[in-house]
Amino acid sequence: MKNWYLAYPTLAILIWTGSPIAAKLSVNVVEPAQIAFLRWLIAFVILSPLVLPSFIAARKDVFPHWLTLLVLSFLGMVTYQSLAYFAAPYTSATNIGLLNASIPIFSIMIEAIAFRKRQSPKVILGCIIAFIGVVVLVSQGEMTSLFRNHVNFGDFLILVSCLSYALYSVLVGRIAPGISRWHSLYAQIGFAVVLLLPGFLLSGPVAISPNGALIILYVGIPASIFAPFFWMQGVRYLGSARTSAFLNVVPITTLVAASLLLGEPLAPFQIVGGFLALAGVLLSQA
Repeated sequence: MKNWYLAYPTLAILIWTGSPIAAKLSVNVVEPAQIAFLRWLIAFVILSPLVLPSFIAARKDVFPHWLTLLVLSFLGMVTYQSLAYFAAPYTSATNIGLLNASIPIFSIMIEAIAFRKRQSPKVILGCIIAFIGVVVLVSQGEMTSLFRNHVNFGDFLILVSCLSYALYSVLVGRIAPGISRWHSLYAQIGFAVVLLLPGFLLSGPVAISPNGALIILYVGIPASIFAPFFWMQGVRYLGSARTSAFLNVVPITTLVAASLLLGEPLAPFQIVGGFLALAGVLLSQA
């Protein structure tokens, strides 16, 4: 196995690291409903000349699975990708990145509850440790605040988005139709454009500044097209298990990027909570 294949997931991770930063920078620059819609519209327009001809040729294989692709689009692109823009005014890019460490744990819990998949004691222990870390992050180090319903609204939205993507990840592995990854991605992006259109139309006049345009272009092209391409190449050459391990790096790279680019200070509760969450994930996947 050639070591340079590792460049594929590495590039994907570096691009996705910028997504929480872009979400935070979009506050008061682009309406959340507008950036959520426009990113996928841009991706759909760019991909159409490249994918649409083969997509049409394979329509008999794709169309029978339209409902599956619709559900996957709602979970993975509409809910997971869009809620970050609505959460950004209320939380930090650091917390967005750190809370994403809960996705593997949520996936394990969904498999155990919904699909009766038995887990080893090590996995269970890892889930418990990671859960404690998430609680520390959400409560900002004050556990009693959870009982007083003082949970940060932005953190709550991010947890909902992480739960959605965990369900997406589990379902993709179990009910993904036997069609090409590009056709699946293209169909999901198309459904995302349709599902997000009403919110875009209700969001008011579109007045996008040059900075807003740059943010939209970043999440619409590198984060929505290049990163998935690099990721799929990584899965192709390295395997899904080895490639998925790279996701554990995202919270750390986001933390560093948020500090360097946004000047976000790192609070003690973020250090403790992030360490526990990451340690739990690593333990459960070791």
